Amino acid sequence: MNWDQTLPIGSRARARSAVPAAALWLAVTAAALADAAEPPSVALRQLANLTHYDHVTQQAVALLLPGTDRVQVLGRHYAVDWSAVAGTLRAPDGSTAFVSIGPGISLRDVGGLRRTSLRLSISPTWIEHPMLGGRDLGGHLHFTSAIDWVFYLDAARQRSIALRLQHTSNAGAADDNPGLDLAGIELGFRFGRRAPRTLVPRRPVATAPEWAPRAEIDPGP
Repeated sequence: MNWDQTLPIGSRARARSAVPAAALWLAVTAAALADAAEPPSVALRQLANLTHYDHVTQQAVALLLPGTDRVQVLGRHYAVDWSAVAGTLRAPDGSTAFVSIGPGISLRDVGGLRRTSLRLSISPTWIEHPMLGGRDLGGHLHFTSAIDWVFYLDAARQRSIALRLQHTSNAGAADDNPGLDLAGIELGFRFGRRAPRTLVPRRPVATAPEWAPRAEIDPGP
């Protein structure tokens, strides 16, 4: 059975038309991940459902690579990054795997709070089995939009904990589109980043210049 046979007949054409756009988005994002120069970070996520479903949870591992570009919106500069996520959605009647990849933007020190950042992201998401918790998610192809409020645990911003709120739906590609709202926490660790060391200049060793006269000892008769 083809994957689109799980969709109602009237929505298969819309789902098929969304596949090329999603494939192009994935290709562009993958190229950006390869070009990222900053050290990557890894995060572990534990989320639980808010609406529509009972006892649905998500466990995931996310790889985040900071980009080299910044965008300016309303006079504020936002850092651009890219993330790739893999994990599982679990319900009492079973579980399913998913993967997603996409861009995000971050604003540091929100509201004057040091060691914090606010991150907004949107990612095409592929869900292996669209039936979850006794309900049809509406096909395999979805989009996940999320907001993360990140708190850094050290001055080097190498370790972090975040509060995450996310929404996953198929953006109308299928007749069934209940959406899945999740909230939870994320623990992150960034590789290769250390707090800058304070360099203490050494006092120069006093040496005689080359032109200075040198005393000669007469050995005597």
